[in-house]
Amino acid sequence: MTQYFEDGTTKTYSIPTTLEELTILEGCGMIPYGGLSNCNMIKKLTLPSSMYMVGEKALYGCAQLADIYCQGAEPPVAYANSFDGMRLTSCKLHVPHNSGDLYKEAEGWKRFRYIQEEAPIEIKVTKNIENAGVVFGLEEYQPGQTAELRAVANSGYTFDGWYEGEALLTSEATYNFAVIGSRKLTALFLPVVNSNPVEVSAPGETATLSWPVVDGAVTYEVVAYSDEAMTHQVATVTLDASGNVVESRAVGDVSVTLTGLSKETQYYYSVNARGVNGVLLSRYDGSFTTGTAGIWDVAADSVAVSVVGYYNAQGARSATPWRGLNIVVYSDGTTRKLINN
Repeated sequence: MTQYFEDGTTKTYSIPTTLEELTILEGCGMIPYGGLSNCNMIKKLTLPSSMYMVGEKALYGCAQLADIYCQGAEPPVAYANSFDGMRLTSCKLHVPHNSGDLYKEAEGWKRFRYIQEEAPIEIKVTKNIENAGVVFGLEEYQPGQTAELRAVANSGYTFDGWYEGEALLTSEATYNFAVIGSRKLTALFLPVVNSNPVEVSAPGETATLSWPVVDGAVTYEVVAYSDEAMTHQVATVTLDASGNVVESRAVGDVSVTLTGLSKETQYYYSVNARGVNGVLLSRYDGSFTTGTAGIWDVAADSVAVSVVGYYNAQGARSATPWRGLNIVVYSDGTTRKLINN
């Protein structure tokens, strides 16, 4: 290839004929005079949102270019001859959502016959427990904009952090980042141990658990365990949205009675409310001892601080650390995070 410079000099170099797609990375600000001149093997070119200028004759002779993707919402500065030697009647210019008019009026860019607006960028956020909190800042973005997401935990939950896959991005409730492309994030909430609306009455060999109706719940699952690690089940009851097998909505509290328990024995429980397709809406964890009324406080009889349990991202408890993220809860109410590889 022969590149022509502004001072009239030239430089010859080699490019593989198989180079059909070229992506210029974020951070690059310009294509200089004749920067890609005569690169007629390139068929697809992507320009970053950081690009502010496409120099004169920058794409001279790139006759096979069929698609140019511009990530910047505002057109980079271009010149009347920046795209000389291209097939401007057939090359399609892809621009961000709501930026079409700007490119159609900008010098150089207005020479393209086909200017197509791309779909807006979506930032999708999934909450591990649907009713645990609220996420603000979800909207449509253009490349180069700054997204600001904010998570607010509901009563009975704490916000743990923003995750992308298994990676923790930040533990701060507010997360700011530059929008480059679509992303799928998770807002992780954890239930506060023994801070829930479940009321327990356990006079003897039975225990009755009651809690407020959870909006959107289709089923409730109540599990009682004989151990703090919640590995040995002693009773499991699944309820419909009404708290029984009748197809009608409950208007008050939901309750369930566990039978076959031992007197004056310590038990642990979890109450899970699930919506359509089994989505976990809320989770309440606690413990009780039969022969008393009310929720038993695991820290009440503690003399020294000890580990109450390890909680994973879904709020499930274990006596030993889970693989990956753990929230370690101590008997004095304090917590810390632990990553177990």
